Amino acid sequence: MLFETYFKAIKLFAKVIGKIALQAPLLITGYLMANYILNKTSNLLVHLGFTICIAYLCYLAIYFVKGIIISLRSNRNYFWVPILLIMVFFVCMLPVLILLQTDFKFINALTTNNLLQPVIVFIYFIYAYSRYSFLKNVAPRSVYIFYQAGISITNRLLHFRIPGSVTRIIFGK
Repeated sequence: MLFETYFKAIKLFAKVIGKIALQAPLLITGYLMANYILNKTSNLLVHLGFTICIAYLCYLAIYFVKGIIISLRSNRNYFWVPILLIMVFFVCMLPVLILLQTDFKFINALTTNNLLQPVIVFIYFIYAYSRYSFLKNVAPRSVYIFYQAGISITNRLLHFRIPGSVTRIIFGK
């Protein structure tokens, strides 16, 4: 009974940490942009609110770009590959790089084996990629409008034909 309680607590803690880590690139981007836009004497609550708003706009942008990726892929246009690589870097690799730059004393204190750090990084990468599912045609309800807009706009650009136009050069049709 006691073991099950501790196991549930550890599982809940890992789930909460995973969800926080999943939002890390969005919050970091929001924080950096808020620092750039607001002055240093701004109220802390204004700064926090602005950071959260920018993070949410980045979340919407991720699903807009995911719609672009899905549309390009379904139309057999290989321009989706570099866009996917950029998105995977931003969502999956950026937090990993930030984690690698920080001090892992708490992980090293748990074990004398240095194998745990790369395992945690790999698990986070797989978790983050699986949560966004960049190659699946799904999106949460809260961002579905932006996801669908990415698909619609890309489909319109793909089928918009003006001889020698930029869209023909970029999208190859």
